[in-house]
Amino acid sequence: MNTAMTVSIVIGLVIAIILVIVLVYNLRKYRGSKLPDVVEQKGKYVHMNCPRCNHLNYVNENSYIKLCNSCGWNLTEPYIFTSCVLNINEELDIEKIFNDLKENDRVFLKRDLFVEEDMEKIAVLNKEYEKIGWIPGDVSKQLINDIEMSSKIYSIIKKIKPSRDIEILITNDAQKLYSEGT
Repeated sequence: MNTAMTVSIVIGLVIAIILVIVLVYNLRKYRGSKLPDVVEQKGKYVHMNCPRCNHLNYVNENSYIKLCNSCGWNLTEPYIFTSCVLNINEELDIEKIFNDLKENDRVFLKRDLFVEEDMEKIAVLNKEYEKIGWIPGDVSKQLINDIEMSSKIYSIIKKIKPSRDIEILITNDAQKLYSEGT
């Protein structure tokens, strides 16, 4: 009698374990099959690639704020991180300009419209708001639209070369401004 009871208890436990496994499997299967319906109820979703970290994000198309899940970048804003050597303004006293400028100094960008050339350039101003030079034409064309779509632009002097060339860093990423600028 002891043996028969032990066998029936073991068989009952095995049947109970099998039923629990089947129940868990069916719950996972059911939950997985209903996921697309839940997504459709919340809205239309699209895949957006982050311009900063290249992470693929699945975001609501109708959402006003679309942030990268990996780095937190606003996916509707272009990512600007470029450096270039300035075309120096020959009208100013070059020696005075070079004596006043140091690496990591903040410079400011301003759009200039040259009517006679019928083109736009980006002027670079020092802390006294004197025009020290212009961003080269090829870089300027690329940046004009991106700068308009960005909420904030930072620019610093990255390097002053002995050949009297000034290299500046332009970015809209405040985290990388001084970490990459030095």
